[in-house]
This record gives sequence, C-alpha cells and structure tokens, in this order.
Amino acid sequence: MTASGTAVATLTQADVYARQVTNSVIAEGYTLSGASVSDVDTNIVKINTYTGLIAPTNTTVGQYLDGSALSFQQYYGYQGGAIQYGASLTTGKITQTNPGVFFYFSGASGSIKVADGMATEKLSVTIDQTVSLKSGSPVTASFGAVQNNIQLYQVVDANRNGKYDLGESVNTVSSKSYSITAASGDITLNFTGVAGSFYVASIKYDTSAVVGATVGKNPATWPTVNYQFDTLFKATKIETYTGGVDLAPKQPAPMLLEGDQGTGARAVSDAQIKHVLAAAICWWEDYGISGEQLAQLKASTVEITDLGHDHQGWWLGASCGSLITIDDDAAHHGWSLGLGDVARNKVDLFSVLVHEMGHVLGKTDADMGSSIATGERTMPTLPVTPGEGGDDHAAPGVPDADHMLALVGSQVAAQQMHLHMS
Repeated sequence: MTASGTAVATLTQADVYARQVTNSVIAEGYTLSGASVSDVDTNIVKINTYTGLIAPTNTTVGQYLDGSALSFQQYYGYQGGAIQYGASLTTGKITQTNPGVFFYFSGASGSIKVADGMATEKLSVTIDQTVSLKSGSPVTASFGAVQNNIQLYQVVDANRNGKYDLGESVNTVSSKSYSITAASGDITLNFTGVAGSFYVASIKYDTSAVVGATVGKNPATWPTVNYQFDTLFKATKIETYTGGVDLAPKQPAPMLLEGDQGTGARAVSDAQIKHVLAAAICWWEDYGISGEQLAQLKASTVEITDLGHDHQGWWLGASCGSLITIDDDAAHHGWSLGLGDVARNKVDLFSVLVHEMGHVLGKTDADMGSSIATGERTMPTLPVTPGEGGDDHAAPGVPDADHMLALVGSQVAAQQMHLHMS
C-alpha cells in the first residue's frame, strides 16, 4: 500500500492484519479505516477487515471485531506461519502438531442477521472446512472442533450500519439457545436471530486429529496440506480467510557422521541406552535449564531405527519436536555406550543424545555443530543466559567420569561407565 492510501495489488490478508490504519480505503475487498499507511509504516493503528479470521487461541472476539487481532500467520511467523507437525522416522506416522488448537472467527461483515422487516428468524450458519494437498502424499483428516469451545456472539448494532462500532455491546449467546451439528469437519450453528443485531461465531479447532496419519518414513516426501475455512449463510459464502492455514512438516534436525560408514556392528536396544539417556538429561540439567525445560526433556520419546543416509551424509540421530530418533548401529560403526572414554572406532552415543536434546530445547546446529567423528566426544559450547546456569557460572563442557557419575547417581551407570559395544 502506498503512502497515499492507494491499494497495492500484492497486498495479502496477512499484510492487512499487519497494518492497522485510520481512514477509509479499499484493498482487495477488505475495508480498511484510518489514515494512510505505507509498506514500511510501523505505526500501530486499527483495521476492520470484515472477513473470517484464523487466529491463535489467545484472541478475543473483541479483538477480532475491532481489528486488533493478530492473524495466525503473524503470531506463528517464527515457524513459517503454518501448523507444524512432527512424524516418527520409525513408523512414518504423525506424532504431534504445534499449535494444538486455533480459532476461526466469522461474522464481522454483519451478514449473519435476520432479513429486513422481520423481528425474529431461524438462522443457520455453517463453517465449511476444505482440505487440499499442496505437496507430498495425501493427508485427508479434517481438524476437529472442540465442542465446548464453539461460541456464538450477538453484536447489538445500535446505529444499524451493519458493522461493529466501538462501544457497541457484544453478548455471549447461551449455548442453550443454539444447536450444533458436525459432519466431516464442517460445523453448523442453528439459532433464532433477532432484529437490530448481527452474529459472530468462533470455533476452536483441534489439530491433533491428524496425529496417527501416515506420511511415510522419508522426510523429503512429507506432505504440506492446506485447510480452508469458509462461512456459509443461507447457502451463500459470505466470509473466508484467504489462503487458509497450512499443515506443514517440521523437518528433522540430524546429527551426521564425519566420514564413511563402518563395516558392520550390532544394533542397540532400548535397555542398553537407558543410562546414557539419563546422563544426557543430567548434562542439560547441570547446564541450567529451567524446570519446565527439564520436564520437557524427561517427557521426550527416544526411538531406535535404521536412519540410513541421504545427500547430507550418514544420519546418527535426529529430532523432530519432542521425538528423538537414533540410528540403530551408528552408521555400522557401533555405539560407544560408556560415560568415560569413548571407544576409538565407535560413535559416542552420549554426545549424540545431548545434541538432539538441544534441538528439543530449541537450540540449533549453529549453537551445537552438526556432525561427529568416531572416537570423539563433542559437547555443545553454549553461552550462559539468565536462568541457564546463573550469571557467574559457565555452561558445562566435556564432563569427567566422576562428574557424570555424580549427576546420574545410578548403580547401572556406574556398571556401564566403561562399557563399549563389541
């Protein structure tokens, strides 16, 4: 949009929500109210888009109506403005989504109301959900609505101009006054409207409906799926949120082997790695992570499978959300399972687990590196931040054997201290 307030053809709906302006202009069908605004304007002003809105769940109906709400794409811009999912490299199924819920608001256009000349009228409004594949293999599951979070609001249109004006009453309609039907992801609200008001619906959707869907074991082919929401009233589409919202994969963050694969080794079992897993959690605890982050690590899942290799190299470990996967035999070199010296011709499991737990906590390869060679132990060298180790303490480096034994505090760990797979 130019400084004179002239609409720019490339303005997107997310752009509209990013600008809050104060004099009247029209941009791609959205009515804006306010002074002129430019592409580089950082002033916080107000908009009315008169359309549907996909938004984070901390959004209120008042924010939707007065135009101060953030769109989903704005709020989750740090993850590409999409709902991210993680999948198991072992089962090829979706294991988690983020965020787990979101809102769709509709009705700001003032279209959901009784017909002119009628005092009351039985009304029906449907939120139609359309699922379409953008890339990869199909995922057809619709997002489910959270039944106790489907809400109808009555906007008392005091000046009968068909839009919300600051100060007008917005009343929550009792759930006893309307019925809800759900079918194939679509939600219909049936109620009796009264003259002098228009109505707004808010639906909370649960993204976990896709958990368990098969996407395959190859992250390169994991699909991106678009979810579009349209509002239908009297068999006519009255509102939408242009572009909808995407469900997109969060690609695993692998730790790679420096060098070529080995000549063959035995695969490890869950029981064999328990003490190393405990030690890796303790390393991060000693680093100074918060209690919430510690709980996050303890709640994470570790799977063992043959990770193989791709164009980047041989994968030793990978993380996706709270799911950590390690290669079964360390690219045929075998895992060094001790907490003391690392076997010269094997890969240090302790280093790989600490690394992948760092990804669970939001650390990047820029913080921790991305590869390791046989026979070496590599710990992250991270700066200490408030709440992580204290201002006067350095983050732990390569811990010695006595330190690790004290952290783990386990007889099993002591027995395994110098264990190496043959």
